Amino acid sequence: MSGAWDDRGCTSNSADGSILHGNSVLLCKGFKNTSRLVFRDKSLQETLGKLCKRESNDEENKEIHKLLITESGGPFRGRTTEELRNVTVADTLKHPNWVMGRKITVDSATLVNKGLEVMEARWLFDMDLDQVQVVVQPQSIIHSMVEFKDGAIMAQLGTPDMRLPIQYALYYPHRRYLDGDRLDFTKLREITFEVPDMETFRGLPMAIQASREGGSMPTVFNAANELAVKKFLEEKIGFLDIYEIIAQSMERHKKIAHPDLDEILSVEQDTYQWIESRW
Repeated sequence: MSGAWDDRGCTSNSADGSILHGNSVLLCKGFKNTSRLVFRDKSLQETLGKLCKRESNDEENKEIHKLLITESGGPFRGRTTEELRNVTVADTLKHPNWVMGRKITVDSATLVNKGLEVMEARWLFDMDLDQVQVVVQPQSIIHSMVEFKDGAIMAQLGTPDMRLPIQYALYYPHRRYLDGDRLDFTKLREITFEVPDMETFRGLPMAIQASREGGSMPTVFNAANELAVKKFLEEKIGFLDIYEIIAQSMERHKKIAHPDLDEILSVEQDTYQWIESRW
């Protein structure tokens, strides 16, 4: 996690392993100090960020029915498993909407990134896992939504530009002028939605499984993905091998129900070593 706990809180990179590894350990440390989390992730920063218990009262949280996190579908949206068998690193890094780093761009292609955001939303906003839903929004215009108990929905919209959430995190709680394209509703022809293909893109369902099992399983999921993506970017494994490495790492792991920090770090290293011995 980027940033440090202090009297102003913590600046966080969403989809970073720290929250997933530490979850309750990390959050207890921050909340005990009445810290504030400022997100640098497009999906969690705006609409969802306002719902963090450190910035909204319990009564407001009780009115929330569902959190919706959107994703573009990545560069391989609509493809079958067979069509993904021989995709290259270059293919994977051609995101249709966003300009991001190599690792997160691969995570977007596998849908692992949305799985990580589901985990984070669950922990950070104290929501039941079934209250967090992922929907495909191919144009990357709507980044997150909150559905309230009366059916009303609040959405955060904007152009797909990572400079915006990064700048807002840096200057929080103030907004500064940002040069660049603006969302022009007179030119916007459509905003469409799809159901994620979780049979082909197994990163999302495996993340949900890891989060549901809890304990040390999210650490295994995150560690396995990090090393698998590294190997893929080095062209040592294929795209679909990322899923196999994660799945096999989770299958062989004996979950620790309530790991402390030392156990979390040990599980991470054990996962790395096991993967290195086989791939």
